Amino acid sequence: TIALAAWVVALVERVAAQSVVFWNAITEVKVRIADQLPFLRLFDVSPGEMYFRSLDNYFTHPARDLPYLTPQDYGALLQAVVVKYQAEAPLAAERLGAPVRVISNGVPVMRRNTVSRSLRRPLRVGTLVRLSPDKKVELLIDALQRAAPRMPAFEFLVGGQPDPGAEDYARSLQLRAAGLPMRWMGYVPSARFMSAIDLLVLVAEPAGCPNTSLEAMAAGVPVLATTVGGMIEQIVHGESGWLAPRNDVGALAALLESAAADRHRLREVGRMAQDRMRRAFGIEKMRDSYIELFGLAGRGV
Repeated sequence: TIALAAWVVALVERVAAQSVVFWNAITEVKVRIADQLPFLRLFDVSPGEMYFRSLDNYFTHPARDLPYLTPQDYGALLQAVVVKYQAEAPLAAERLGAPVRVISNGVPVMRRNTVSRSLRRPLRVGTLVRLSPDKKVELLIDALQRAAPRMPAFEFLVGGQPDPGAEDYARSLQLRAAGLPMRWMGYVPSARFMSAIDLLVLVAEPAGCPNTSLEAMAAGVPVLATTVGGMIEQIVHGESGWLAPRNDVGALAALLESAAADRHRLREVGRMAQDRMRRAFGIEKMRDSYIELFGLAGRGV
């Protein structure tokens, strides 16, 4: 940790950088870098719930050779903290005491929906996710077990590989899903996955602003997710997708059954999701927000 921070500081000094952005960096590494670069403009970008968990873990036993004993001590060194959804802003302000900016994730916007989905084949529902215990995929499987007897003919596609060390968890999911029409696809590029499904179901754990749901919306695929983190700002319930309460398997099953019942409605919601994604979550909007925050406007960026 000390060596990595020293390497980053040396690099920053060599290139004469005026700003440093921490993006998914280890808390102790960030604190050590900030300690050695107190006169630079420092920005910290939160990916969501895990960010605050990491702060808590570090400041429970902060490094003894550094004078920063609380998140507020670290926050005093920052120009700003960036959060990905509005509901997280008050928490960031309270915990760090630094100025907070809300900049949602963004993905490339399709000019039109180029995906052709046949109404003659069985419905394809899917999820694209890292297979790791923190993702709580078992909740989705349990909801699917409840909903399946009342759903039309369907196939459920699972895209994603186990995280290192989570192989037993991945095997437990396959056992839990016994009897369901599941296809475990392993790694698959997002664009290809979205072109193959009619509905994305996402247990959005831990709380953040997932790109997966935005990529589905960009492809005209409706999203059924849980009311976690930025999902409540990405999706307008009943218009551009559906939201089930966090950890509520029964509600998730009921919405899955309802959404699957009408393929024409799925297409209509997919179109509305794509329109919302264009308006609110285009990658150009995210880029421009960061350029303005970092003071790079007018520099040919």
